[in-house]
Amino acid sequence: MFIFFNNEWKSIIIKIAKGNFHDNKLLYLIIVGSIPAIIIGFLCEKFLRIMFSNVINAAVFLILNGILLFISEKWRQKGTKSIQQLTYKEAFIIGIFQCLAFIPGFSRSGTTITGGFIIGLNSSESLRFSLLLSAPIVLGAGIIETPHIAMVNNNQVLLMAIIGGIVAGIVAYLSIKIMIRLFKKTETAILRPFAVYCILLGGIIFISNLW
Repeated sequence: MFIFFNNEWKSIIIKIAKGNFHDNKLLYLIIVGSIPAIIIGFLCEKFLRIMFSNVINAAVFLILNGILLFISEKWRQKGTKSIQQLTYKEAFIIGIFQCLAFIPGFSRSGTTITGGFIIGLNSSESLRFSLLLSAPIVLGAGIIETPHIAMVNNNQVLLMAIIGGIVAGIVAYLSIKIMIRLFKKTETAILRPFAVYCILLGGIIFISNLW
């Protein structure tokens, strides 16, 4: 996230370094958008994961995630706003959508992109804000979880974690590149393939666990 959007983060950091706090709206939108996840994550994350972390529940929420993505296509076609036109209230609303990702089965990117569509962001800007908004959450999770991995007295586990992190980073970078190209094609129903995938996979998991 930081490498792909390095220009945005460089601009934010340079403005902070120069003491230019009044002309840094993107930073404040990201902070405001992150507040709901910070609060819910601190107070309820463990409760939500324990409550909804069985396979059947995850399958049901995966189906609901697919339905949400399918419906969001209608909102996507109406969006005209850029990120700079967002109000702080609207950034906060997108942040609330991000909190759905604490429930297994819901996609963080999918819910925040949908939230962006609902408040009127255009297709590419909704994706861009969703990805920028993910950086503080991913960074925070990394800061919290990395020491736990480092404390494991097992070199093989540490090596697997490092390799897994590198591979995940490379795949994430390539995925972002592909998604940005797709989201520029406003005439294409971008989210429907993801919606169908979630609904089918959720249905298969749900049925297979009933037998």
